[in-house]
Amino acid sequence: MTAEDEQASQSAVGRLNVTGQGFCTATLVAPDLVLTAAHCLINRRTGKVVSSDKVHFLAGFRIGSYAAHGRGEAVALAAGYSRARKVVAADIGVIRLQAPMPPSVVPIPLADGIKEDLDITLLSYGMDRAQLLSVERGCHFKKRISSVIFTDCEGIPGVSGAPLLQVHDGRAVLVAIASSILAQPKTLIPVGDILAVEATQDRLDQMLMQLTGAEVLDALPTGQTAVPAAATGIGIPTP
Repeated sequence: MTAEDEQASQSAVGRLNVTGQGFCTATLVAPDLVLTAAHCLINRRTGKVVSSDKVHFLAGFRIGSYAAHGRGEAVALAAGYSRARKVVAADIGVIRLQAPMPPSVVPIPLADGIKEDLDITLLSYGMDRAQLLSVERGCHFKKRISSVIFTDCEGIPGVSGAPLLQVHDGRAVLVAIASSILAQPKTLIPVGDILAVEATQDRLDQMLMQLTGAEVLDALPTGQTAVPAAATGIGIPTP
């Protein structure tokens, strides 16, 4: 887990609470924009996108306190996302907040893409430490299928939506969003290597174009692949 002073410098990463559902991890990437996994923004009972006013981003959340609180104004998912079909390649969503975060919460920029030879850092709120930000350093890229990134970062429920960071040209950038895990057999809590969806500015721009009327689409865009059959979802636990 991160120390309090270290977490203060990473307050762009926070807990995403969805009223009536539970929580995921999310990241501020612009003063009023938050990225997370698409499946965190789907009502588990109806299968529809959750109402944006039920989405709360708690920047730098730590044992009940936080650096800032933002409520959702609009929600959009990547085209082609379908929870029923476990489409990891499109498991990314954006929330526009009702107001920008204060300047003290500095957004984490997006990268042009993941660099396969660099270490990855994962920041997350797992169900085993739901009140504290956990950090896993030195995990690695393993392979990719389209925009699905296979890693050796360890994931459990609650890690959904967590940012995978790398240092590019001397600054930390967000390269992917945690989606699912390749679960180990016979574990009490699902645990395994994380599958992530690559996050780029182009992808964010595509979602921003349809922020006012986001829907879960059935069609799978060309080049996107569903998650391997062995994968298991990792969100969203109840607080």
